[in-house]
Amino acid sequence: NLMNFKTPVLLPIASETGNTLEIPEQQINLYAWLVSEGTFSEDRGRVAIYQSETNPNNCNEIRGCMQNLKFSWDETKRVHGFSQMPTVRFRLNQESSRKIRESIISKEIPQIIKSLSPKQIRHFLDTYIKGDGHKEEKGRIRIYTKSDKVRDQIQELCALCNYGTTVLKRKNGVHTINIIRNNLTSITDISFVP
Repeated sequence: NLMNFKTPVLLPIASETGNTLEIPEQQINLYAWLVSEGTFSEDRGRVAIYQSETNPNNCNEIRGCMQNLKFSWDETKRVHGFSQMPTVRFRLNQESSRKIRESIISKEIPQIIKSLSPKQIRHFLDTYIKGDGHKEEKGRIRIYTKSDKVRDQIQELCALCNYGTTVLKRKNGVHTINIIRNNLTSITDISFVP
């Protein structure tokens, strides 16, 4: 009978977690900026965040985040990589880098983020999008990553805060995660039923 369905089938793909844990928003922001735009030096243990100078609000948000968390850092402007746009490198000093590495050591989302309330998970995603994502004028939200692990982690976080997702892997290896701000998806064509 499923093969004869003419109406799209709606399936739930997400639900809001019942978690109530909350941590300071500046800590959530820091984690999001580190995963999306951070680097973790292996040789000296230094941590840095990069942001284009063309995004002054993002640069100010990063500064404010580190000030509120009482970290010390230096800033260097440079043109680097494929883009000719100036980038600001926010490089934390050794002590601040050591403190950060107590809770995050690589460009993967820390486990604590999954344990947060739906409101704070959404806050993490909103900040992450500023680094490795894009919000279109009509509301479509996309996140980009080459990491299979981060792709899976982003999808898990979306499901925990009642967002659905779809993923497309491009030829260059970049995953495009489309965030659907509802918890249903429709199956419009059923061509096989096991």
